[in-house]
Order: sequence, then structure tokens, then C-alpha cells
Amino acid sequence: MLSFHGAICNPTGALEQLCRGTLTRGCALTRISCQLISAVVARSVMPHVWALALSDLHRQHSLTGFKCTTSPVNAPLLWAAAVELSCAFVMHAAASNLEKVEEKYSVPAVAAVITTLVYAGGHLTGAVFNPALAFSIQFPCPGNTFAEYSFVYCIGPILGMTGSLLLFDKTVPAISGKRTIPMNLNSNALKTKKMK
Repeated sequence: MLSFHGAICNPTGALEQLCRGTLTRGCALTRISCQLISAVVARSVMPHVWALALSDLHRQHSLTGFKCTTSPVNAPLLWAAAVELSCAFVMHAAASNLEKVEEKYSVPAVAAVITTLVYAGGHLTGAVFNPALAFSIQFPCPGNTFAEYSFVYCIGPILGMTGSLLLFDKTVPAISGKRTIPMNLNSNALKTKKMK
């Protein structure tokens, strides 16, 4: 958090900022494009890094040519998309509500949330809840079509992020009469300037 403060590596994070009005459409499109381009680059570069056999896991993967042999989706598609939706919902809800907490406490809290989510849903889908990361590591796997992977790893997280926004930015404030997320903070907990 100290070196790349404000960096977003998840397209749903850029969409969240766009929905909150803390990011322009052009900037959001640029960020999402860069994230997807990076996913394509990572997909082609990582086998060369793994070929260095820096760990036993890399040596084991070299036996399969660094390709996955089975589908990462170990549940019916609707259930798998619900897992990714749930993980994204919890992650975005935690990140949004932890903006009010001092950074030295919020960073380990977010890490704990991510670890818990991966432990809970990892056996079903990998619990990626990041479309760019899933495109890089899950989409090349056999067993499902591009459309099925898109449904699970793109639609699920986008709906999870949207549900979190609707609940914490619209529903809770409407019921309680108070805002849950300060309007002058973006999803990086930085003061924002009014967009033109």
C-alpha cells in the first residue's frame, strides 16, 4: 500500500469508482483495458518464469507444459457464479467500509478477508473474484467454454460489486438517513475533487 497507493488491479474496482463518480469513463476504460492487456501479457510471460523452476511447484507444472489439465469450476455454473458473486460482494463491502479505518489496520483486515474468501470458495472456483486475473489463469483451462468462464468469472464479480454498492451506497443510507461511505472519499480513501 505504500508503494502503489491508489493502484487498482481489479476491473470491478475501476467500475466501482466509475459508479461512485470518482473516476471518469475514459479513465475507467483505460484502467480496465490496461488490466486486461496485462492479463494477456502475464499469460504469455509466466510460463517462461516458471520454466526457471524456482520451486518444486514450478517443476511439477513443467510436466504438463505449464497448462492446466482440468476446469477450475468444480460446481454447476450457477453455483460457481454465485460463489464469485458472493466473494466479490464481501470483498467490496469490506474494502468500502474499511476506508474509515486507519490504513495500518485496514490493510491486514482486507488481507484477512481475502484469505478467508479464498479458503471458503477456492475449492469450487478458485475464488478469484477478479475478471482480469481469471482471464489470465482460469480461462485457458479446458472443461468450459469462454462464455461459461465469462459468466462465472466476469458476470459474478460485477454483480457482487454492484450488490455491494446498492446495499451500502443506496439502501442502508436510505433506511438510516446517513451515508455509509463519505462522499469526499474514493475507493482508495483519498479526498476527491469534483469531476467535470
